[in-house]
Amino acid sequence: MRFRQENTALVADIESIFHQVKVREEDQDSLRFLFWDTSTTDPPEENVMTVHIFGATDSPCAANASLKRTADDNVGDFDPVTIETLKRNFHVDDLLKSVPASSAAIRLADQLVKLCGRGGFNLTKFMSDERHVLAEIPVEKRAVPFP
Repeated sequence: MRFRQENTALVADIESIFHQVKVREEDQDSLRFLFWDTSTTDPPEENVMTVHIFGATDSPCAANASLKRTADDNVGDFDPVTIETLKRNFHVDDLLKSVPASSAAIRLADQLVKLCGRGGFNLTKFMSDERHVLAEIPVEKRAVPFP
C-alpha cells in the first residue's frame, strides 16, 4: 500500500538475485544433486549448488537478509532514504517505491544502483510513470518497453 503514497513511481528488479547469494558451505549438502550423461556408461557425477536457487523454500529469506545486510553495512555512505528503501521497499527482488518528485526518483535510482552494487546485486529493469525519470536512467538499466 505504501507504493502509491507519493506522486512519482519507481520500479526495478535485481537481476538473478538468488544466484547472487552464496550458500554457506556447511549448508550446501541440502543442495546436492546427481548428474549423469546418459550417452555414456560413466557413473553419475555428484554436484552441489553453492548459490541459492529459484524454488528453494529458504531462497527468498536468504535474499532478503542479504539485501538488509547490504543496507546495514553501508549505512554511513548513503542517505537514510536510500538505506530505508533497500530495507523496506523490496519484495524479494522487486523494488516498488514512490517519491514526491521526479528529481528525488532520479537521485534514488542512482543511489540504489550503487548501494545494491556494493552487495553484489545488479539493480536493473527500471520503470517509472514519468518519462523524465526514465530519460535520466542509463538505457541498459531500463526495462525493455512493450512493442
